[in-house]
Amino acid sequence: MEQEKNKITVSSCKASSHEQRIKNLTNKENKMFAKLYQRGDEQLLVKIEGADEGPEVRFYFEPEGFGVCSFSLGFDDNDEGWDKAESFFDKVEEEMAFSLVNNQKKNFMSV
Repeated sequence: MEQEKNKITVSSCKASSHEQRIKNLTNKENKMFAKLYQRGDEQLLVKIEGADEGPEVRFYFEPEGFGVCSFSLGFDDNDEGWDKAESFFDKVEEEMAFSLVNNQKKNFMSV
């Protein structure tokens, strides 16, 4: 059985090649495409979007001493991949989002 590999990419911005799928997401009853969390002075944005390689859930944050940074979890570019990306995005809550971002910040700081 083939296992899906989730990709993590770091970049500042990607254009969506799956605009219709995103439009469908936002047309569903109250279906969110972004979540914004804040703790003190720290803000975190989580967004589901299409990328050249398929759907992704992207996390935006601003580490001390840096500008806005982002990383993403990518999924296969097919209906099943979109379903998995949507399911993951729906499960992301504040605690999980900050935990993932804090782990990524450690990687940024160790470079």
